[in-house]
Amino acid sequence: MRRHFLLKNLAPILLFLATDTLMVHAYSNEPKTTLPDKAGGPARPMTEEQFDQLVSKASRGDSLSLEAISNLYQYSDASYSEGITGALSSALTTNPAKVFQLLRSRSYLPTIADICESRQIEPSPQEVATFYHNAIKAIQSVKSENTSEIKSKCLQRLKSAPK
Repeated sequence: MRRHFLLKNLAPILLFLATDTLMVHAYSNEPKTTLPDKAGGPARPMTEEQFDQLVSKASRGDSLSLEAISNLYQYSDASYSEGITGALSSALTTNPAKVFQLLRSRSYLPTIADICESRQIEPSPQEVATFYHNAIKAIQSVKSENTSEIKSKCLQRLKSAPK
């Protein structure tokens, strides 16, 4: 049972790292984010550059990267958690169905209120308006019955946000 749990939760991260140019074995001077080894071995550090690349892909809606960052969220510190939350929010414009699926299946992720808003740093009014427009449009196209409650709450949050 424990092995199945490990494979289910770490497989997306390991698959991403195995298929991407990132190398999880590369050590920086101060690795801050780690991939935990729940089997009892040492944690494997992830460099800041690797983390940034992973978050960037997730922000664009890459399903495998979204899986990976959602698994990392529970092990990250405040600054990395903020980056993950921002990536989940940004992914609403390109892959809202995956974001909703993750929110539904992983109780440790941020709340709908945290994800369903513009989390851009110092955006222009036009960038904020574009985010809300694109997110609402993408979310309205989601047809999954499993996530209809999350979809409804997220749309309500986005539509009521000051723009």
